[in-house]
Amino acid sequence: MNKQILVIDDDLAIRKSFALAFEGTDYQVDTAESGEAGIKKASKTEYDLIFLDLKMPGINGIEVLIRLRDGGHKMPIYIITAFHKEFIEQLRIASKGDYEFEVLKKPIETDDLVGIARAVLEGDEFTTKIAKHEFRLYVVGNTPKLLKVIEQLKDFLKSILNDDYNLEVIDVMENPERAEEDRILATPTLEKVLPEPVRKVVGDLSNRQAVLSGLGLTTLEKEEAKCVNKY
Repeated sequence: MNKQILVIDDDLAIRKSFALAFEGTDYQVDTAESGEAGIKKASKTEYDLIFLDLKMPGINGIEVLIRLRDGGHKMPIYIITAFHKEFIEQLRIASKGDYEFEVLKKPIETDDLVGIARAVLEGDEFTTKIAKHEFRLYVVGNTPKLLKVIEQLKDFLKSILNDDYNLEVIDVMENPERAEEDRILATPTLEKVLPEPVRKVVGDLSNRQAVLSGLGLTTLEKEEAKCVNKY
C-alpha cells in the first residue's frame, strides 16, 4: 500500500507544489486548506507523514500540532515555517513538551521534498547540496533602489561563481541581533562567511572590482567555479 502524506496549508500554490513534487512516486498526497480541515482529515485517515504550515488563518500550525498529538496521532509532523518571530516562543514551548515535531524551512525547494519523505519514511539517506560560497548582506529596508542593487549583486556573484553560492539578505531593522552578533558597523555590508576567512565589504556594492577584491574572490576561484559547472 502506498504511503500517505497530508499537506495542511492555506496557500493553494503550496498545496499544488507539494502534490506535483510527489507525482509519479509511491506516495499518495492529500491536502487540506486549513487547520480545521486537516484535523478532520487526520481523524479519518492515519497518514504516514504530515507537512503542516505554521502561519494560517483560524487555528495556526502549533494548535493543529497539539490537537493531533493530544488525539493520539504519532506520525512524523513537519511544521513549515520561515521562523516568524511571533511563533518562536510557542515553538520552543511545544518542543519542550510532548508535542514532537520537525521543522521544514521556507522557502521550500520542491525537489527536496521527495528526498525528505524517503529519509523519514523509508530510512533512505538524504543529502542536500551545500554551496561552496556563503554570503550575508546586511541592509536597511527594501526600497526599489535597494532591491535593484541586490539583484545586480546576485547577477555579479553568479557571473563569477555560477550557481555555487548562497546569499542571505538581512534587514538590520528586523534582525538587529544578527547585526550585533556579526559585529556589523554600518550598512550596507556584504559579508563572505564561507570559505574562511570571513571578509566584509562596506559601502558601495556597485563597485564590482572593490567587491571582488574585498571578498578575496580571485580569478582562480572564478575559473574553478566555471570548470565545476562545465562538468
